[in-house]
Amino acid sequence: MLVGVDICNTISNVNYELLQRFNINLKVYPAPEVPEHFFTSPDGLKIFATARPYFRAKEMLHMISASGYKLIYMTSRPKMAEFVTRRWLDIHDFPHGRVEFVSSKEKAIMAHDAGMVAFFDDDPFVIKDLIQKGIPRVFVKTAPYNRHFASENVFRFNVWTEVTPYIKKRA
Repeated sequence: MLVGVDICNTISNVNYELLQRFNINLKVYPAPEVPEHFFTSPDGLKIFATARPYFRAKEMLHMISASGYKLIYMTSRPKMAEFVTRRWLDIHDFPHGRVEFVSSKEKAIMAHDAGMVAFFDDDPFVIKDLIQKGIPRVFVKTAPYNRHFASENVFRFNVWTEVTPYIKKRA
């Protein structure tokens, strides 16, 4: 069984780094303060490399993986960030899994077509698409810009340890 995992602001706290640099408004997504091509610049790639993982994200994903699920990291990062992204996952000891560089619009389609049983994301547009595609469980890393989602298949969490009961119940 497959589980999709977004990277930026789901397991990697990129928003913290952006707040330090641009003082972004976290109620708006995507942050209009971030220049259009910033993430293909050396400074943008550096943010991907230096962003801190969310507390207990790797432990929860290891638990999911140990329960028999295969992880697929699906990110909207530019393909040129592939080395930085894979290195970040390795350095922070995240469980192994395929890494796909796709647009936000492609995530739900790919998740549906692959038969994913769950998906972790923070992007309100992706969350909406995942719900519409009928992904059985959508885990939403809560942020000010995605607080308006309510659906029976949506599980909101502020910290990764809140996911533990669901994992233990399924294991």
